[in-house]
Parts: sequence; structure tokens; C-alpha cells
Amino acid sequence: MSNHGNCTVEGCTRPANYKQEMICQMHYFRRMRNGHFGLKQSKYQRLGYHEHSNGYRVLIIPGHPLSSSRGEVYEHRSVVFKRHGWGLPPCEICGAESDWNTRKTHIDHIDEDRANNRPENLRVLCNYCNVSRTKKSHHSYSHCQSITVNGKTMTPTEWARQPNVNVHAATIRHRIKSGYSPYDALYAAKITHNGNARK
Repeated sequence: MSNHGNCTVEGCTRPANYKQEMICQMHYFRRMRNGHFGLKQSKYQRLGYHEHSNGYRVLIIPGHPLSSSRGEVYEHRSVVFKRHGWGLPPCEICGAESDWNTRKTHIDHIDEDRANNRPENLRVLCNYCNVSRTKKSHHSYSHCQSITVNGKTMTPTEWARQPNVNVHAATIRHRIKSGYSPYDALYAAKITHNGNARK
């Protein structure tokens, strides 16, 4: 190997170490590895996407308005951006104002399947609604008492807050413990300390 001018690969100014082909050492080894002088594309670059560890599909779209510095954008966000552009509609649950700031607005998968990025499965939610929609109901926790009346299940505290229930949560719990039916525990007339019905 000896130096006989510069590498003949377009844009390369390195010395040509391989005189028969007039290429530099870098391009010589690139061709040996890849079969051409260019860089080898990663599997993600060839496919145009990769699956993130959190289950979302990430597209490789350099120059997309929502793409990161690496040219990556979540597929579900790109689908909604294609439909609405910068003018996102308000949160579908509470009506809060939306924008593309991920701390304020989320693109939610209605069926909770992160791979299902069909437009009809995506909706705009504010951060609070997106987080709170997956919270378990209070009555579903093992340490909470649950009472079901007319197909609706709530804790005594939640029942006591209903406008048509006129007794305190402690009274509801006491009545259930005393053998009242769930309906009577909520709606039976209040009894005073002397045992008479409260007027």
C-alpha cells in the first residue's frame, strides 16, 4: 500500500492507500463489510421503524414536525398530527385545552392496545384524564367495603355523597353491620337516639 493521491470516492479527501482502486483505507474496509462504500443501515433504518420497550411503535421520519433530534416520532402521535396538524382538539373527557406538549396532552389508545394506531382508536386527552382513567374504583380495593344497589357499586363514603342519600357513611356502615339490606342501609329513614324516626 502506498499513497498515490486522494481517494476517488465522491466527497472523500483522504489519501488513496490502495493504488489499484484509488480508494482510502476507510472506504476499502467499508466495501469489504457492506459490499459498497456507504454506511451500513441498521435494521431500524431499513424498516423505517422500531418497537420501543414500552410497547409503542417509533417511526424513523427525519424532518417530521414532531420528530426528535434522532428523527424519531411515535406512530400514534404522527397519525393524530396528520389528522389535526398543530390544532389539536380539546380533551375528549373534560374539554381542557390541548397542545403537543407531552406534559399537558396525551394521545390515548382507546382499546389500550399500544400497537393499534388506527385513527379511530386514538383520542386526545389531557394529562389528568389520561392518568385517572386507568385508576381502579375505590370499591375494588380489598380493604374498602363495597355496597351494590340497583346495579351500582360504591363505597359507603361514595354513597353518602349521592344527593338522594341522607345518611352519613358511618351510619351506612353501622346499618350494614346491623343486618340492614344494602338498599335500606342507604335509604331507610334516619332514627334518632331515642329510637323514633327523625322528622
